[in-house]
Amino acid sequence: MLHDNFSEEVCSNIQQALGRRQILDERDKKLFAEVAGIQGPLIQLRQVIDSWWNATCCSKLKPFLKAVPAFIIWSIWKRRNVIRNGGFMSKHALILNVNRMIPLLVKVRYSWLKEIPNTWPLLVKHLEEYTSSNCCKVVTWKLPSRRIFKCNTDGCSKGKPSLSAVAFCIRNDEGAMLYAEAKKIGEASAIEAEMKAVKLGLEYCVQKGYLPLTNEIDSLITKKNPRWSLGCSLDCYYGCEKHKGFNAQ
Repeated sequence: MLHDNFSEEVCSNIQQALGRRQILDERDKKLFAEVAGIQGPLIQLRQVIDSWWNATCCSKLKPFLKAVPAFIIWSIWKRRNVIRNGGFMSKHALILNVNRMIPLLVKVRYSWLKEIPNTWPLLVKHLEEYTSSNCCKVVTWKLPSRRIFKCNTDGCSKGKPSLSAVAFCIRNDEGAMLYAEAKKIGEASAIEAEMKAVKLGLEYCVQKGYLPLTNEIDSLITKKNPRWSLGCSLDCYYGCEKHKGFNAQ
């Protein structure tokens, strides 16, 4: 698997070592070079590598495009060594091998790419025209049921543990803000901050009579009793869950 920090030193060595060698075969030139915009009867390998390295494309695909020339050169030298040692590999087999292996490499390194072409010109065009997509998710606040209050709590921590803070706000069934509060609590972990925020919100709601109540939190782990304990905060939270008029979401 290729990494994003694909070794530029290795590719630079390839450029220096093969800078004076030439691809003389007309079929190889037509298939591999013209797609990259390289023209001329004699194609320098350094020119091929530079064209791939400097290609305009999505930044996520840059490491792959830098690796393509090295892979093609390796395939050509593999065919040369097979023939040199008495074997046989046709030009057609070489082209098929490149057309088969490069799409597989794309699938391994960039699993989110779909419908990858298996022919060389279409593959290059597909990579050049690829643009990354931005995904977003809309989170909305929902009104509680009629005559039910909703308390949203949140806790945050800068480390494990570190300086932390808690906050909560209370709204009625029409969405009107009734009360909000935030304060620092000193050093605590993220989960401790979440539970202390719940405790602070519950104590205020019970004191002011904002019942029945729905408590909404953004920490899934606090909805299930973990194997370890956070002391009185968890005991208060799970104790309130057992009483009527309280619901955790």
